[in-house]
Amino acid sequence: MYFMVLVKSLMRKPVFLYPDDDLKKISSKLRQSDVDVFVVINKKGKFLGEIHEMDLLSAVIPERNLSSEEVIGILGFGIKKKFFGKKAKDFMKKHNVIASPGDKVEDIAVKMYREEIKCIPVIVKDKVRGVITIGELVRHLA
Repeated sequence: MYFMVLVKSLMRKPVFLYPDDDLKKISSKLRQSDVDVFVVINKKGKFLGEIHEMDLLSAVIPERNLSSEEVIGILGFGIKKKFFGKKAKDFMKKHNVIASPGDKVEDIAVKMYREEIKCIPVIVKDKVRGVITIGELVRHLA
């Protein structure tokens, strides 16, 4: 049965960013790697959040191509931080969902579905050692 597969057999090596990495560094890593998700960690290797390619799109779309609703926040007072984001911490999505190498793929699929997240870090001794994405799950389950 395919759900008896463990996370360690599907996880891949993460590409790390730090919260203060700027857009230039993020862009460079994006060009150098074949990933669509970055894992943001602190200097001790603790998971802080994730950044997907789509999260970075707001930084490269010229403002003139967006509607005012896409740029201006609720009641017209707040401007979306991501639109003017310059560092990894401005783009990352935070969540507390993690996996261990010995977790069952079935359990991780359910967590991703329920929490509506695309990526889960695989943690060993409080450090990110891998990442499992919806892509890996779908390719495996299809």
